[in-house]
Amino acid sequence: MLKVVINKHFKKELKSFIIKLPEIFNESGETIFAARNIIKVFDVNGMRVNVKSFQKPHLFNQLMYATFRKSKAERSYKYAHKLEERGFNTPTPLAYMEQQFAFLLKRSAYISINEDFDGKMQELRHGTLEGRENLIRQFALFTAELHKKRVLHLDYSSGNILYKKNGEDYSFYLVDLNRMKFDGKISLDTACHNFRRLWGSDDMITFFIKEYAKARHFNEKLCLEKTFKYRERFWKFFNRKHPFESPYIAE
Repeated sequence: MLKVVINKHFKKELKSFIIKLPEIFNESGETIFAARNIIKVFDVNGMRVNVKSFQKPHLFNQLMYATFRKSKAERSYKYAHKLEERGFNTPTPLAYMEQQFAFLLKRSAYISINEDFDGKMQELRHGTLEGRENLIRQFALFTAELHKKRVLHLDYSSGNILYKKNGEDYSFYLVDLNRMKFDGKISLDTACHNFRRLWGSDDMITFFIKEYAKARHFNEKLCLEKTFKYRERFWKFFNRKHPFESPYIAE
């Protein structure tokens, strides 16, 4: 069984393409990311679209996603719309697709507009704070506004935050949306724990936290202490598990 949900503004352009996706995905498209999940770009009726094909779930999760839980593709699509409704940017959600067999979810994919960006926040892995103050300040204010509106991205890592630049102004875009929470109050402790995956030198993170704390009227010293405690714990674990992949080494 094939389930397809398409943004009403793009049904005419996308319907036939998405129905054929299970047949054509492996042999066509331009691969831009390949790990557990695969992202490809396709040209469809004059549009450039991203298709994120999620890794086939383990057997238990195949049953859970087919019966009790929303798939990662469905969550990505619905959360993208929620972000847009609250005034935040993400590549335009176009559709999602699920393929089931014998009451098991075998495949799912999320489809969005392919957009050009000026950078990713993961670029802050290298270099120093100097010259990047404006970018980091605006990123901190963006994050504070996100949290004020009760939007919590549970995988708030630097690779999932992209930006466009217009003069001295930055517009931030969120991707990888299948793990998010909406409408819960985001406390100081919740926020600081949420920052544990961010990349950058200690100086960059300190600057970010000070700007964020100011915008949220949080205790700056406490916010710094908690953030660095959670970061140290997270990256120690990450370094043990992936000794050659870590983007962060505590100073």
